[in-house]
Amino acid sequence: MLVENAKVTSIARNNNAFQIATSKGTIETKEVLLATNGYTSHLVPKARYGIFPIASCIILTEPLSPELQSELSPNNRVFYDSKRLLNYFRLTADGRMLFGGRKSSSEDSISGKSAQRIHRRMLVVYPQLKGIPITHTWSGYIGYTFDKMPHIGRINGIHYAYGYCGHGLGIASYIGVEAAKLISGQQESSPFLEIPHPRYFFASFEKLFLPMGSIWYRFLDRIS
Repeated sequence: MLVENAKVTSIARNNNAFQIATSKGTIETKEVLLATNGYTSHLVPKARYGIFPIASCIILTEPLSPELQSELSPNNRVFYDSKRLLNYFRLTADGRMLFGGRKSSSEDSISGKSAQRIHRRMLVVYPQLKGIPITHTWSGYIGYTFDKMPHIGRINGIHYAYGYCGHGLGIASYIGVEAAKLISGQQESSPFLEIPHPRYFFASFEKLFLPMGSIWYRFLDRIS
């Protein structure tokens, strides 16, 4: 059963089960899996120390003419650059330019300011898009680990699977299967369980260190 918009407020061990208090009631279960990635909270502090959120923003143009589509992407590829605060872009099935980028977790990263910054960058890459209306923007947080690797683990009996570092559409499905097999006993281990999981207490202070890191990486991108 899937219950939407039910915020978990606490997880407590009760003999061989867990009591999970949510905004819509309390449930009891034998197994718990944290699959919250960039939205991981302090419900399990040790898990939170292994991951921090990075904001990602995407803008979308109106449909482009076939001629302009062919000029921008002759072979209809998916692109990303080599910057530290990288950008990624491609044409959609209905002929729009989708252009996204990574930012810090500061407040403007999930506001219109970030979309404006992404738009300016898009015009640097594709000046042909000047004057083309932007019809959609959206943003959210991706989960980053300190070794840039996905992690599967267990803390005080609570399982976790996270840390896709911007590649979640592909790797998250695979990690989900790995975690399910571990929980159900179908397999005893996984490479993502065995690798070290770096943790630092300051991971939860991302609003302090990520904006400073963003400024530094933006400077390095500018001079490189």
